Amino acid sequence: MKNMIKLLTIIAFVTVVGFLMTACPPSEDSDDVFAGTWVYQNEDELTKIEAHNGDFAMFYTFYYEGFDDSDISEEYERHRGTYKVDGNTVTLTITQVNSSAGEDEWTNVSDLTEDVKKDKIFVSKGTLSGDKFNFQNVPFTRQ
Repeated sequence: MKNMIKLLTIIAFVTVVGFLMTACPPSEDSDDVFAGTWVYQNEDELTKIEAHNGDFAMFYTFYYEGFDDSDISEEYERHRGTYKVDGNTVTLTITQVNSSAGEDEWTNVSDLTEDVKKDKIFVSKGTLSGDKFNFQNVPFTRQ
């Protein structure tokens, strides 16, 4: 009888542990404090950064008035790249740029001519503080 109780206890323990491991898998981004969606919005535009596992995409949405006085908004993906977090500093490195608003015409930064690259910044640092991310003096908020 004692052995049967021990066996049932072990079976119950293994069942509970197995259930917990299956029902609650560890998050891939559990240590990634920057992962998620970051948004900045004013009356003319919305800028969104989607970050996950060291990669990011930056989207822009512009608001304007159409010829018929209707409100129009267009979102397009503008930049792709990688990011690294060191303490509260996040370094974004742009690796691809979309050369056409609204279209998918991606160019690797390494393929751009020096003339095109000369006045542009492809590596920038921002400061992370909880649900706030200050990037190039633009205050993003985690969504």
